[in-house]
Amino acid sequence: SIVVTDDNAGTTLTSAKAVGYAGHFMSTGSTVEFDFTDDAIAYNTTALATNLSSYKAGSTLLPVARSVTSTNLDQYGNVHTASAGNTVQFQGAAVTNGGIFECHNTGDLCYIRSATSFLALAGDDEITGEADDETWTTAVAHGLSVGDAIVFDAVSSHVDAQINADTIYYVKASAATTTFTLEATAGGSATALGADITDCTASTCTAYQVLAHNLTDSDSIMFRGTLGSEADVSINKDTRYYIRTTGLTAHTFGMDTTSNNTALLAHAQIDNCTAANCDAFKYHAASTSPDRIIGPDGTASVAWNDTTSTNGADTVSVYVSTTKEAAKTSYRYILPVSGTALGGAATAVAWAESAGAGANHVTATPLVWDNANNTLLVQVNHGVVPIAVNAAAADDAGLQSVEYLLYTYDAGDQFNLTEGSTATTLAGFELQLTAHLNAATIGAFASGDLAAVTYQALAANTSVFSLGT
Repeated sequence: SIVVTDDNAGTTLTSAKAVGYAGHFMSTGSTVEFDFTDDAIAYNTTALATNLSSYKAGSTLLPVARSVTSTNLDQYGNVHTASAGNTVQFQGAAVTNGGIFECHNTGDLCYIRSATSFLALAGDDEITGEADDETWTTAVAHGLSVGDAIVFDAVSSHVDAQINADTIYYVKASAATTTFTLEATAGGSATALGADITDCTASTCTAYQVLAHNLTDSDSIMFRGTLGSEADVSINKDTRYYIRTTGLTAHTFGMDTTSNNTALLAHAQIDNCTAANCDAFKYHAASTSPDRIIGPDGTASVAWNDTTSTNGADTVSVYVSTTKEAAKTSYRYILPVSGTALGGAATAVAWAESAGAGANHVTATPLVWDNANNTLLVQVNHGVVPIAVNAAAADDAGLQSVEYLLYTYDAGDQFNLTEGSTATTLAGFELQLTAHLNAATIGAFASGDLAAVTYQALAANTSVFSLGT
């Protein structure tokens, strides 16, 4: 970096700002001092690039060529060539994703909890329990919603006598920002407290949220980096483990070393993993989650032929350490046909968003908008909404079904700005799409931006596209 000091102004600026400052403000007679500081070049971040951000689902006879390239960069954004010869590991999406991997002491089921507690206890009695109505009260807003899963780690003697540590409980009711009740089974009865809880301190009654793991029984996972001492007893890093149907909910899962075994991987209590170890990722079946040696140009690549005929979000990540992870998602879509059911009477060619949370629920999110070619790649979630956001669900429902659909439109189609109530032109439709895109804080569309579609695949026919509010 370059430091420039103007003695007349008494001002110090660095790098590009200093150059601009010199060009505009330095005058005859000014004294300029230059201080050159060369920080040692070091590996700082990983960047991923993919050959396709979205693509039509392929088949065995018509595979889709896929590739992902990882590039090591230094702190100045340049390729870090000194990384040549090192190893990076490719795999699917992160499972722990900043959370902490833990397992129950019975039942051989595991879960991912938040790295920090949702309650920052600073003194005594900041969380209490009342035996008469099973109500927990916090001195500060707890931020929990009905259906959220929590687990107590450190507990006081009063808490330990009423509920079990390292056991998942669900928020049954949250009538106020500082009160809630718990249930042992999602959709069950409130857990009774046999006595008042009045002995919590800043070092006890530590509670964490349990995160949705987003795994299905067709997934398998791998652990990268290092393992905690308790996890290392029964789990091997860089080994493929299959997710079992037994005990699988939105928050808990069991593993096995083979895909067709009914027994769960046996292990004792695992609760000493940290945010820096026990990193779990989905196994990427298409690329077989390989290790790659970084070349002289600071890059490493993996390539494969995707023969998957179903649609989905295909995430590839690269692992070097917990601070050097990177991921890239490509969307494998299908063309909308009437045979693709979305629950109830809705299909891929005729659907509208639902306000309910039952089996006929439909929610849409545009993902990729190609304005030049008049296409919209849309993610459509359908089916029962998981209990984390649906208090009426009778069980810990897991994941909704998801479809990725590519719609094409032209000037002959019909467009509505607000869910069918205000007609517009193609230009007005695209202008409003731009407004939706710019309104998102992360530069992406939001759920509900597209409210309904009645689709006609043939260009000569008229499709109807209705935007949300």
